[in-house]
Amino acid sequence: MNYPAKHYYYFIASLPDLRWDVEVPFPIITFLEENETALSPLSDNVNDIILLNDLKNMHDYIKVQCADYITGLKRSREAMDAEFYEPSLFDKETIRELLVEPDELPEFIVSFLAENKEYIERYENFDSLYAAYYDYLGEKDSDFFKSYSLCESSLRKVIAAFRARSQGLDMEINVPGSDEITETILANRTASDFGLKNIFPYISEMVEVFKEDTLNREKKLNKIRFSFLENFTGEDPFKEDCVYAYIFQLLLLERWQMLDREKGKQIVSNIVTGEIS
Repeated sequence: MNYPAKHYYYFIASLPDLRWDVEVPFPIITFLEENETALSPLSDNVNDIILLNDLKNMHDYIKVQCADYITGLKRSREAMDAEFYEPSLFDKETIRELLVEPDELPEFIVSFLAENKEYIERYENFDSLYAAYYDYLGEKDSDFFKSYSLCESSLRKVIAAFRARSQGLDMEINVPGSDEITETILANRTASDFGLKNIFPYISEMVEVFKEDTLNREKKLNKIRFSFLENFTGEDPFKEDCVYAYIFQLLLLERWQMLDREKGKQIVSNIVTGEIS
C-alpha cells in the first residue's frame, strides 16, 4: 500500500453491507470517486472490472450499426445509441474510435476485432469476446479473479446449454470447449440438470430459473452471481478480494435497480437470441 494501512482498514470497515433486493447505498460512480485514494493501489484490477462496461458499450454500438440486420429489433437507432453503461474507461466517441484503431485496448479485444472485421461478424460473435474477457480475468494472480472467472465461464456454458436445448440448437456448436463442465453437459444433454449436480453448485437453482419468464430469469441469474460474490465479501473483509467482489456486486445491483421493466425486457431478450452479456 502506498498510503497508511489504517486508511485502508478504515475504508473497508466503513463499507455498508450489500444485500440483494435492497437499495444500493450509493451509486458506483460515487463509490469510486469518494474512495479514489483507498482504491489507488488496486486501480489496475478495478479498471479491469470496469472494462466489462466498456465491452457492453462496444456491444451496443455494434448493434446500432447492425440494426437493419438484427431480426426483431424494435428499438430505434436513436434509442439504442443513447444507452451507455457507466462507469466506463472510455467515453462514447472514444469507443467508436477504438473499434477502428484498437491499439490501446487489451490484446484479447484487439484479437477479436482483427478476426471479426465487419460489424455483422462482430455482432454475431460478440459472446466469444465476453468469454475471452472472463478468461483474461482468470489469468490474474488473484484467487478471487480465478474463481470468479471459473464461475462465470461455467454459468455462461450452462445458460448456453439451456438455451440450445429449448431452441433445438446444435449443442456442440453452442456449448464449445473441452473442460469438465462442457463434457458433462454434452454427455448428459437430455438430463434436466445436464448431469452437473456434483460439479456445479448452482445447477439446482438454474433448473428452476429456466422455468421463469425471461425478465425474472435474468434477474435470478444475477442473484446467483451476487450470491457467489458474497462468498468473498464475507470470508475476510480486509482482503483485496473483498473490494473486487464488492465492486462487482455494486455493478449488479445498480444495473437492475436502475432498469424500468420495459428496458429490462429488451436487455434480457438478448439472452433468448444468444447475446449473453
